[in-house]
Amino acid sequence: MRPVADVEAAIAAVGLNAEQRVADLEGDDQAAFRRFVGWDAGGPVVERPTPEELAARTAREAWKAPRIGRDRERSRLLLGAAEIDRARRALAAGTAPAWLERLLVAARDVSCLSIERLLALIPERVPWNAAGSFCPAC
Repeated sequence: MRPVADVEAAIAAVGLNAEQRVADLEGDDQAAFRRFVGWDAGGPVVERPTPEELAARTAREAWKAPRIGRDRERSRLLLGAAEIDRARRALAAGTAPAWLERLLVAARDVSCLSIERLLALIPERVPWNAAGSFCPAC
């Protein structure tokens, strides 16, 4: 990642024209765009938070603050008890789909990681990219 001063410098660093429509990009321009937004490695990164980023992060943190920790006792799963029971029965009967078996293996692997390792996977803040997305910690 190459640090640059601002978004305009990031656009110039990858060789894009700011007036180009994303839908019209092809070949080298599409590859440059993928680096620009951080989908592919090697793109520029705005060195410091921009005023727009700071405003967006401040607004997002203000929105999150009163919600942190609420409903902590509720399940965070998108599946209900009926779906979990059906999966358990399929596993016990040996009729579970392969993806469910792989999911359980992955869950076991993740559950063996230490808290420190899990926290290290998601840094508090990551470099801001020119596409303007928020960090994974959000």
